Amino acid sequence: MNELYVLDKERTIIIMPYANATENLKESFWIKLVQNLKQKNKDYVLYTNVASPQEKVIPGTSPIVTTFPELVYLTEKVNCFIGLRSGIFDLLAFTNAKLLYINKDIRGWWFYDLKLNFNHTNSKAFYLLSEFEHAGLMAFMQQNNVTSVDNINFYNRVNGRDVALNADSLIEKILSSVD
Repeated sequence: MNELYVLDKERTIIIMPYANATENLKESFWIKLVQNLKQKNKDYVLYTNVASPQEKVIPGTSPIVTTFPELVYLTEKVNCFIGLRSGIFDLLAFTNAKLLYINKDIRGWWFYDLKLNFNHTNSKAFYLLSEFEHAGLMAFMQQNNVTSVDNINFYNRVNGRDVALNADSLIEKILSSVD
């Protein structure tokens, strides 16, 4: 494994854009995230975790193909994992890996929040609102003279700093969480 990939605790980031249980984000989101990561630090080494031939490598990254034991091995060798919340993040939550993951359903936060299910995990959840949720939130903010989503508490554990109104704000939130 060490011969196949650049494994560096400061520079290596593994992108995990695919999930079986939810609709994947558009490829353009991941491309823009990768471009922004490279702008933030040109020395980052970026991989796309691909598990099948149907999963495409995000442009600007290299493919990484691992078994579960190899993936666990990687957790101590890379900066972080960034991806769409999937079952693989449950496996990674048993390690010390830094996990930055996107939830697409804020209403199910309690079910998908790794810190609730694995309270020792080094993780951060980001919530991307659906068009319906976005419209409702905007109406609420306007009616209550709220100028920033960051000042809103959702449910009892999700705050506005973790909620993205669109893809660009989601990318900004992720970038600010990568060392």
